[in-house]
Amino acid sequence: MKIYAPESGDPQQIAKFSYDLKRYETSDELVVDFGGVRFVTPAWCVLVGGLLIQFRKSFPGVRGKAINFKHLGYAAHVGFFEYFGVTFGQKPDAAPGSETYAPISVRKTEDVRRLAMARSVQVGDVLHDEAEQLATLLTRADTGDLQDTLAYSIREILRNVVEHSQAHEYVFAAQYWPGTGVVELVVADHGIGLARSLQENPNLFISDDEVALRNSILPGVSSKAWKKSKRHDEWANSGYGLFMTANLSAVGGAFFLISGAKMLTKTNDDEMISPFAWNGTAVIMRIDANQIEALSAQLSRLRDQGSAFERQLKKTTIGPSKASTNAKPSSWGKTK
Repeated sequence: MKIYAPESGDPQQIAKFSYDLKRYETSDELVVDFGGVRFVTPAWCVLVGGLLIQFRKSFPGVRGKAINFKHLGYAAHVGFFEYFGVTFGQKPDAAPGSETYAPISVRKTEDVRRLAMARSVQVGDVLHDEAEQLATLLTRADTGDLQDTLAYSIREILRNVVEHSQAHEYVFAAQYWPGTGVVELVVADHGIGLARSLQENPNLFISDDEVALRNSILPGVSSKAWKKSKRHDEWANSGYGLFMTANLSAVGGAFFLISGAKMLTKTNDDEMISPFAWNGTAVIMRIDANQIEALSAQLSRLRDQGSAFERQLKKTTIGPSKASTNAKPSSWGKTK
């Protein structure tokens, strides 16, 4: 049986693809036709590839085949096909990257922890360093509002994966389009998902994926935020990372948070929930560099807004961790 790959990186198209795959769970063969694909983005590469990996692991008895994909040179270059098992193009992490893109990259969470231990630093410090390098790579600058915003946002997303997902690895890719000033970053894992993670917090009632998504972008919400933490710990699990990241991305851009059976979409004007089928958690950030205010002002405003909201609900007394409110970057340095 044949299924058509999404035509573009529109998350709604990818969501439809995730549910269309369910119709092939009892088939003898799954043929994925890439002939209609017109515009490939980092989110398209990581999520479509991840969905095909997810399908193969869940239904190993279904034979897989890809057709009509030779025109997708960008996807091949950044490691998309090798990522999900088709011998074509580069492997993940193989492409050198440039000032405008980072290829599909796979990181083992245990390697991150081991590196932090070897350097006698916090996990957040290791992740911030890679986040800063990615931000500099994508913006062609090591300073400025966009670079600071990206470094902060990428760091917070990666930290959530390592500290909360229980995933063995995570995947990311990014692209900066200088002509439009748009940046897209995607980070995904196949861990336990937001609902199971947040259910570890006894102060939260997380009944399903939608409730988990809506709660996860509120200030002070975390699977660990209910525990008392030492104030001097810069990387305390205070639950402000996704709140800050979602609101920064929504300024002239968009933020997509996917976990389990649902996807949350947040822009400046709207917030909506739609169906998805993803085992784990994925984040898509789209930032319009032309509409970003100074990062320090954004973070200060969001910190004050988040603290006020948290005090009103009395969910925790930990407050924002220093890492979630500090804008200063770290100094560590085949078929057809």
